[in-house]
Order: sequence, then structure tokens, then C-alpha cells
Amino acid sequence: MKAMVCEMCSGNDIVKDGDFFVCQSCGTKYTVEAARKLMIEGTVDVSGSSVKIDKSKEINNLYLLARRACTDQKWDDANRFFEKILIEDSQSLEAIFCHTVLQHMKTDKGIVSVSIFIQKI
Repeated sequence: MKAMVCEMCSGNDIVKDGDFFVCQSCGTKYTVEAARKLMIEGTVDVSGSSVKIDKSKEINNLYLLARRACTDQKWDDANRFFEKILIEDSQSLEAIFCHTVLQHMKTDKGIVSVSIFIQKI
């Protein structure tokens, strides 16, 4: 994690007070944008704050693996990857469609090749 260090006194005891971050050593106030610039390696107290984690690289990798599994007609693998995508992004139309089609293929008496549909997505 990263910790904030005050530009004025080099103190690292900075806490959130309302809409500002305040250095407890010297009293300097920072906006959220200014406080982000103070970040250095270390630990930070984020109690009372929300943190958004960017998982776009992981999701893009899951799409790559799912599509490759479809191309190779490894339907169970593809279905598993699309399920993981839906856990992270429940609104993904591609994942919803492909997961639904792959689930249907499992229940069908004969396996219908849907790779043409999936590859065009």
C-alpha cells in the first residue's frame, strides 16, 4: 500500500476530515486530488473510504481464454471462463449470450456446433 507524506513537514500522520485530508503534525489541509499526489510507498489508513479495484486486465484475459476455448471447441472450459467473466461483470452481453448457449448445449441430446456464432461476437 502507499502512505501519504505531508509536503510541508514530511509528517505521515494524515487523516481524512470531512472533504479534506489533514496533516496532524502541522495542520495543512489537502483536497482529495492533492492528497493523491502525496502518495509514497508504505501503508495507508483507508477506513471510511471506498477503493475501486481495476480488474479490466483480468477480465480481458478471461475473454481471450474463453474465445480461444470456443475456437478449440473446448466447451466446458469456455463455459467456465464465461462464468468467471459474469462474476466480475454481470452486464456483459457477450458473456451472458455465450454462457446461455453453452449451458443449452449441455442439455441438448446432440452437441450443436455454435462456434460460428461465438467466433463472430
